Amino acid sequence: MRRARTWTALAAALPLLLGATGCGGTDEITDKAVEKALERQLEGAGEGDVDIDFDSDSGDLKIETDDGTITAGGELPPDFPSDDVPLVEGQVVQAIGGADGMGGFLIILERPGSADEAMAEAVELLEEAGYTPDSDMVAAGITQLSSDAYDVVVAAADPSGTATVTYNIAKKP
Repeated sequence: MRRARTWTALAAALPLLLGATGCGGTDEITDKAVEKALERQLEGAGEGDVDIDFDSDSGDLKIETDDGTITAGGELPPDFPSDDVPLVEGQVVQAIGGADGMGGFLIILERPGSADEAMAEAVELLEEAGYTPDSDMVAAGITQLSSDAYDVVVAAADPSGTATVTYNIAKKP
């Protein structure tokens, strides 16, 4: 239950983080203000003692709670299971991961081409890695695939001529 609150609070805080990273030229005072605001939000959500490290220049965020650590930034988290969850090639825009047993990842990347091409490649890569599509979870631009270890929901869109591919990855218990 606490993990869900942490993820929910982090999702609610993402606009603040993205706004701070988009300002350009921010400084340590701004970073500390964002850290304090997020700490208050998470502690208010019942997370207990929270330690946050945020760098507006890189967009990197690290949240440590009693339950574990969550990382966010423009690079894949160090514990991302690259061998088990293949991603299409592209520029990582945002990557959120729960380390220390918290599980789950949200990866957003951009790449040239259409959403249809990106989705076809994403599905092909996952199927080659042993994933099976879930026929109940297929919609325009969204597909769920499963393996023995992970459930992966992939979404693709191309509103600006560049495909944005979003992976929501959940480790199975």
